[in-house]
Amino acid sequence: MHRQVYSSVFVLALLISGSISHAQNGKGPAPQLVIRAASANAVSVAIDGVNFGSTPVVFLGGLPLAGVQVNAAGTEITAINPGFPPGTYLLHVSRGNGTPDNGTFNLTIGAVGADGATGATGATGPAGSAGVNGVDGAPGATGATGATGPQGLQGVAGPQGAIGPQGPTGAAGPLSALGCQVNQTLKWDGAAFVCAGTVPTNFSAVFPDALNNTATIEIEGVATIEAVVTSGPGLELQRIPTPNAQGVPIETPGLNAEMPFVFEYAGPEAAALQQYRNDFLATGNTRPITLIIDDLAGNEVLRWNLFEFAPTQIGPGSEGRLRYTYTSQEAPNNTVSVQHAGGVFLSNVSRNLATDTKVEWNGVMNGLYPVVTVDTVNRTITMIFDFNEVSTAYDWIFNTATGADQRRAGSIITENAAGVETFRMNYFEVFPISFQHISGFGQAEKGKFRLVLAYALEEVA
Repeated sequence: MHRQVYSSVFVLALLISGSISHAQNGKGPAPQLVIRAASANAVSVAIDGVNFGSTPVVFLGGLPLAGVQVNAAGTEITAINPGFPPGTYLLHVSRGNGTPDNGTFNLTIGAVGADGATGATGATGPAGSAGVNGVDGAPGATGATGATGPQGLQGVAGPQGAIGPQGPTGAAGPLSALGCQVNQTLKWDGAAFVCAGTVPTNFSAVFPDALNNTATIEIEGVATIEAVVTSGPGLELQRIPTPNAQGVPIETPGLNAEMPFVFEYAGPEAAALQQYRNDFLATGNTRPITLIIDDLAGNEVLRWNLFEFAPTQIGPGSEGRLRYTYTSQEAPNNTVSVQHAGGVFLSNVSRNLATDTKVEWNGVMNGLYPVVTVDTVNRTITMIFDFNEVSTAYDWIFNTATGADQRRAGSIITENAAGVETFRMNYFEVFPISFQHISGFGQAEKGKFRLVLAYALEEVA
């Protein structure tokens, strides 16, 4: 199908670069977010606490969890367990950047079964009989000492307690696509990771917060709607192993696959959306989709254009809405059918002392402060950027996916409150493997964007 490129000319002169404090709003200090208890099985994670808010973000072992849902009271959260092996992991729930907005908990997955009960103690044997005293006489002889009574029989040992049942085995931990073929991408099939999928595994869904995530969606020739986005545009790259002569596990970016685009809608265009679904099932034809992002003043800031996406599922959503899932119909390749068009990403420095860390990636970005998590097992670095600092993150992965960029080097830098560097870790053979717009679809100033990097080597500077 012909791809029509949408664009709009927009100059963004100023964005609000910091959040207004509760004190300035006259609301007093924010209530402290507290995790009171948490549990996990092979499918989901359940969290109990207070003051979670309506749109918390959940991290387990430093990885963001998908499918986060919170009840109306802000006291219970459920999320998808991507498959962590048994062990104890740091659980982190966040509703914002301040100290009261964050809480942590040590969550154990795959508990060991309880010990069996101890067997009962055997009964004490009967006491021996007393000796008979001699008969009194004048001067009567001393009676013979009575014989010692026989030792009581040893009590029968109690039966051994049954062995407690073994705790369930945790699901396999997340893996990179190191074992996959060049023309395959990694996919979770519900029980294990397999090398046959065309749908990426590293996408996130947000709780359908209508205030922050309602955006205009145009589906060419079908409808223009205001819908709540729950899984935003993104793409994921394959990691191809190419170790060097010394056996260093260097990797090369492989094929690209687009992430699912999901939204919820209830309105007069529902019939048109259903008809498009019926037409796709009958003909296989797709239509371009445009997601339009506005700022707080209602002005358009940027657009995402999605090509070759089709309605693969319609089901129940939240608050009476239907949930529409659109997935790419293209096989993994080295083109990108999720394209940023119109508007600009900014690169303003936005440093939150409680959460942010300075990063520098040679020739790409310098002196930005995202929220950073490093996974030394899978050799990945996850960075969460605000809208006003996302700058070249999308361009980096776009150029890598299309073969215009390869591996780079860079650093993660720790600074004190005065901005003076105190520690630096250097990383080598780095390239992006995942990018997604994860929240803030209706209000650009609240936008969050995730960029995941793969690396081969690290060293303390």
